[in-house]
Amino acid sequence: FIISSVSLIGLFFIVSKFPRFTVITFICLFGLGSIHASSYFCTRPLVRALLPRHLGFSLVRIPKTLRCCFESETNVVTVEASVGMLMAIVMVVVWFVFRHSDTWVWIIQDILSISVTCAFLLNIRIPSLRLATYLLTAFFLL
Repeated sequence: FIISSVSLIGLFFIVSKFPRFTVITFICLFGLGSIHASSYFCTRPLVRALLPRHLGFSLVRIPKTLRCCFESETNVVTVEASVGMLMAIVMVVVWFVFRHSDTWVWIIQDILSISVTCAFLLNIRIPSLRLATYLLTAFFLL
């Protein structure tokens, strides 16, 4: 409780001193989280459904610097993972570029937000199914 209170007070002072920097930082953090979450929940299952099975599980070499993006311990990932990650990156870049100009971008933002919410609920431990239902309902209604 104390750590969260201090964090909120610190965030208040940061926002009051550097409002533009804080907003840009949160947008970038949302974009990075959305790339991972939408790759896991949206684009990889789509690629898995569209590509033939033998092609989706073929292996591709990646540079060592991109290992962290694919959660791979080796330099080899599947075509499904690489195409899914590329589609997620494109989706986030399209959202970032057009977020103020067009009226259709809210659909992409909703997809990204739902992906981040599902990733959040997947990573925390929830003691009961009733609490998980309440959280998901609150996330989708608010």
